[in-house]
Amino acid sequence: MKITTKVTFRQYLKLLFGLTYQRPIMKVLVGIAIAVLLWVIGYYLGFSFLPEPVIYQYLTLILIVLVQPLVIFTTIRKTYRSSNHISERLVMDLLQDKIQINGNLFTWKCIGTRCSGLSKRRSGS
Repeated sequence: MKITTKVTFRQYLKLLFGLTYQRPIMKVLVGIAIAVLLWVIGYYLGFSFLPEPVIYQYLTLILIVLVQPLVIFTTIRKTYRSSNHISERLVMDLLQDKIQINGNLFTWKCIGTRCSGLSKRRSGS
């Protein structure tokens, strides 16, 4: 069976955002943003035990909720657009005892339980 595929920007974006936000430090930052947001909302709803949020809480919330995802997005977009490897079309040959993946710049083969490494091609070939 022969399958032709290409990774779209949307798929790449979803993958990298998912991988980025699985990291423990990112989970901690999201937790901090949720805590600060609950603090601000709680203060304005009149919970008397919460102190008034100052500018630092608002800045922290803006940095975590807006700036950080925007920086991650622009980095992902720049990487996707500048790399020919990510967006190249792949042709996969799936047989009973052999798998071969061909791209414009590489070939990968797996026969039985033995897999050969990548053989890079020149970009002009």
